[in-house]
Amino acid sequence: MEVERRRVVDTQLLRKRVDALVVLSLPLTPNEVDALVTMQRPVIAIGPVMPGISTVRIDDVEVGRKATQHLVDLGHRRIGFAGGDPGHHLGFPVAPDRRQGYEQVLREAGVAPDPGLVVSATFVAEAGVSAYAEFKRRGPLPTAVFAVSDEIAMGVAHAAREDGMRVPEDLSVVGVDDHDMSWLFGLTTVAQPVREQGRIAATSLLERLRRHDTGSEGGVDVTTVRTELTVRSSTAPPSASGRL
Repeated sequence: MEVERRRVVDTQLLRKRVDALVVLSLPLTPNEVDALVTMQRPVIAIGPVMPGISTVRIDDVEVGRKATQHLVDLGHRRIGFAGGDPGHHLGFPVAPDRRQGYEQVLREAGVAPDPGLVVSATFVAEAGVSAYAEFKRRGPLPTAVFAVSDEIAMGVAHAAREDGMRVPEDLSVVGVDDHDMSWLFGLTTVAQPVREQGRIAATSLLERLRRHDTGSEGGVDVTTVRTELTVRSSTAPPSASGRL
């Protein structure tokens, strides 16, 4: 893993090949940030905020809040959380921040967060299938699941249906991102404007290149892009038997 990180931040290689750099969804250590700054090339990150680098981001705590608030407003109280695996994310804070928002909304609704309803899952559909199996093993099943990505959510919904569960009648599912295939699954999701984030980052770098600004002259900017809840057919009020 450490070797992979060194390859990512190989400034000797970058000096030869690029005029500017976009760091996409990769949190860097302070030493790595310093190494990039010494390149004297404009750098911008899309994703986690890192001191010393301008960033385009979404508010992942707010993402967790929006997804969970939607489920709470529908009447759900036993809400599972699928996501987060420190061993696979190089310290990536997305899942922990989304979990923070999830727990905030539960507490505001008078529900104590239950660690038994939190299942680790990497950002792939197969992890959603495994997460559903883990929820079932622990039992009883939640009436709704907030998955930290659409891929995980798709896996959860698929596994639930294969198990004879109805989505959303027996289990509501919410994801994040508005994946290109999410409409096909009827997936309710918190949509993040990935193309807009890329546009903002590229525009910023091009402007800095025109000004010959390597980053230190203009200071560091953090741009937060809004997310939107997109409601589809994967969420509904809990059945009578599922209400607390």
